[in-house]
Amino acid sequence: MRVLHFSSLLSIALLAACASQTTITTAGISACQSTITAYGSRALLRDSPDTVAVMLRDVALSPTAIGYGPGAGYLEELTLIDGVWQIARATGADTVTVSPAPADSDGAMFLVIASPDAWIERMLDAPVSGMAGLEALIAQSALSAGCPPGAIAFKLSGTIRGADWSVVGRPSGARGRMEEAAATLIGLYDPADADRYFMPQGRRVHVHVLSGDGRLSGHLDDFGSLEAGILSLPQ
Repeated sequence: MRVLHFSSLLSIALLAACASQTTITTAGISACQSTITAYGSRALLRDSPDTVAVMLRDVALSPTAIGYGPGAGYLEELTLIDGVWQIARATGADTVTVSPAPADSDGAMFLVIASPDAWIERMLDAPVSGMAGLEALIAQSALSAGCPPGAIAFKLSGTIRGADWSVVGRPSGARGRMEEAAATLIGLYDPADADRYFMPQGRRVHVHVLSGDGRLSGHLDDFGSLEAGILSLPQ
């Protein structure tokens, strides 16, 4: 894989432009005993594309918290799993570095965090087929668990195949494919309000991925299948 280096001067300029920040917080709502908080909004990003919705140092994290969003200036892809940041920075067209330690100056363009009281795991008896299969799985699982209608957080681990991932960056990010790897998926399912939790167009789930070796994290665009799955939903 070839490695490209971004201009450090551009990064400094973008961070300086974000020095003035605005914090917009959507009040936490209960979704199957999980509090979900959204910092920022699509309307705010449209009006102020260089806004910073929240500084990462100001976000209170629990050991069960998951989350996703792009970093300030669209310089990093933010993934949160079990209260630990996985911050991916593009180093080339298809390469990234992943760090668990945000700097004091790190912020998010928007950020969605779910903090369940606890997770309940169950092994799946069939593979999950792509994003459509994941949406159907979460919808049926939430119904079977007696969750009220609305958004629900989830984790899903297993062996993923044909996983297309992407990481934001300036002047360009990174994207690639995991042909086969152990991985953990985290995200939110919301069938009703695509804007509240930043659902990609035409989707009812927003999903991030972390490889089992910890060397790759980012936005999950699509995947072929996930086998030997373990699904975790809020208690």
